[in-house]
Amino acid sequence: MSTSPNHRQNGDFITGTGGSSLSWALLVSILMLTITFWYWHGAKNETIEKRQHSFDLEVDRINRGIQDRLATYELVLRGIQGYFAGSAQINRDEFFAYTQALQLSVSEPGLQGIALVM
Repeated sequence: MSTSPNHRQNGDFITGTGGSSLSWALLVSILMLTITFWYWHGAKNETIEKRQHSFDLEVDRINRGIQDRLATYELVLRGIQGYFAGSAQINRDEFFAYTQALQLSVSEPGLQGIALVM
C-alpha cells in the first residue's frame, strides 16, 4: 500500500488530514450532547417546579376547604351553646325542633348529626 507524503501509516490506520476532520466531528458531537443535556436538565427542573407548584396549590385548596368546614361546625356548636345558655331547661322535643330549624342536612350535608345526651 502506497501512501502520499501527507499521510503516515500507523498499524492498519492511515492518519492525515482526515484525523483533523474526525477531531472536529468529535468536538461538535460532544458540544451538541452537552447542549442537549443542558436543555434536558433545564426542562426537567422546570417540570419539577411546575408539579411542585400545582401540588402546593392543591394542598392550599384542600386546607382552606377543611378550615371552612371546621369553622362551619364550630359555628353550629356555638349556636347550640347559645341555645343552651338562653334556655332555663331544654327537653328533647325542643332540641329536635331547634336542630330541624337549622336545616343542617340542606346547608351542611357532611354534618352527620347533632345529639342531645341527657
